[in-house]
Amino acid sequence: MKKRRIAALMAAAAMTMANAMSVSAYDVTINEGAVTGDTDPHTYAAYQVLSGSVDTDNKTLYNITAGANLDTNAFLTASGFDSIDAFLAAFNGAEDDTDALQKAAADFGASLKGDPEATTDTNEFKDLKGGYYLIKDTTELANKDDANSRFLLKVVGTTTVTAKRDIPKLDKKIVKNDTKVVADTKSIGDTVNYELSSNVPDMSGYNKYYFIMNDTMCKGLTFNKNDVTVKVGETKLGKDDFTVTSATDANGITNIKIVFNNFIQYKDQVGADVIVNYSATLNKNADRTKLGNDNKANLTYSNNPNHKYYGDNEPDDEKDKENGKDVVGKTVDVITKVYTTGIAVIKVDSEDTTKRLAGAKFKLSGKSLNTTITNGKTFTKDDDGTYYLLKNGTYTETAPETDTEDKYADTKQKYSLTEINEKDNAASASEEDATVKEIELEVDSEGYLSFEGLGEGTYTLVETKSPKGYNQSNEEKTIVIDAAPDKTAPNWTVSVDGKDVTPDEGSIITTLKVKNSKGIILPGTGGIGTTIFYVVGSLCVAAGAVMTVFKRKNTAK
Repeated sequence: MKKRRIAALMAAAAMTMANAMSVSAYDVTINEGAVTGDTDPHTYAAYQVLSGSVDTDNKTLYNITAGANLDTNAFLTASGFDSIDAFLAAFNGAEDDTDALQKAAADFGASLKGDPEATTDTNEFKDLKGGYYLIKDTTELANKDDANSRFLLKVVGTTTVTAKRDIPKLDKKIVKNDTKVVADTKSIGDTVNYELSSNVPDMSGYNKYYFIMNDTMCKGLTFNKNDVTVKVGETKLGKDDFTVTSATDANGITNIKIVFNNFIQYKDQVGADVIVNYSATLNKNADRTKLGNDNKANLTYSNNPNHKYYGDNEPDDEKDKENGKDVVGKTVDVITKVYTTGIAVIKVDSEDTTKRLAGAKFKLSGKSLNTTITNGKTFTKDDDGTYYLLKNGTYTETAPETDTEDKYADTKQKYSLTEINEKDNAASASEEDATVKEIELEVDSEGYLSFEGLGEGTYTLVETKSPKGYNQSNEEKTIVIDAAPDKTAPNWTVSVDGKDVTPDEGSIITTLKVKNSKGIILPGTGGIGTTIFYVVGSLCVAAGAVMTVFKRKNTAK
């Protein structure tokens, strides 16, 4: 509402000008153009709280008395004044929007009687009598991204006023180095840093103001509750200035609430930044497809200055209602996303690439590596195990029998199975560069191994153990994963050994076939080859002996 002095209240009360004229019908237009947020027309009610005669020349009121809609006794009790004249004298020289005048408006609002003098849903009042009116915004706004308004209006002629509804907004970003983005890629185990930002709204007319940031994290994100910092303006708030609560439901969804305590204490800092920083960890439940891992937030705030709020820092479930509806607004959801992906390896025979080989191990290394989700399996010798090792390198839970025992590597040794669904804390590759991490895993019985939960980065893949009977591959493959993520997709790009490949749509963006060739079988010690050498050697010795005998006979002759 436009600034105007209310000094005329006192001066007009003393006026007795005989030539003054009282005009009883004026039009008022409410302008919504300067309102932040929803600008749809609102509904308003005009309550006459003070009446009087109009001095049309000076645009003032005189002979002021209680208006048609004011319960005088209730107002005097609420305001603490002994009479209307005492109230007028106290506000001589006061300006609009001061705390005292806002309190007076609240006292008027709590002391109304009867039906309003006029209502409108077209932003226009017609034929209002001269006087002071409490204009109440009666629009139903429970949990909407909007706010009601309330103001005192002096009606001494046809006029236009601007409604004042300062609606706070909320933004959410992922903090990535020195930038803030709406989407990012991460490896499982990485920390995702978030920032919620808003501003201190104009809280004029409110006795309390609720300011609550709500955040919902998908099951792929683990909230780090002890990593929350809050600032208002340049001041970092202490732990007593806000309250953080979180709860995870049966579906793994975590609901977080950051409640500002006594937020109305910041009413003199209108426009100041409100910044909340916190973090989450991308966990083993992370979605690895292009759907990503979303995280949404909104803001709950007081939105009706016509209501007296009863809750401490959050709405009172019973009292903070108007006609059974909540008296808080809620901003639209802001969403961020984090994507992660994976690569796969298939171990095959070099002569027959449809033949998959078990028993191989691979090591993946890179700076972006933390925790890898994989379908790999590990079998460990265990007398209480249920698996047996077959000669072909695979395992079975079928116990050997007389007619099948020749297929088993050992008919007595048992093994237990460990599913490698998660491998935490990848080891440092070297003491010289601890930032490079590595994970070594074995392919499954089908020669397949996936490393899932990878973000952008450069990775190196090497074979560390070959299948039985095959030469170990000495190839070192370099995989570069890049992305241009937004709210709809990660937009992955992949290259292998410097050559671009077309990424797949699923959780695995590229699958590498690693070939192994069979080893050359050389004769072993004690084999037929040695026997041959022995035989040849013996023949040579015998031949030498025969030649010696012939020489001796010839010499004797």
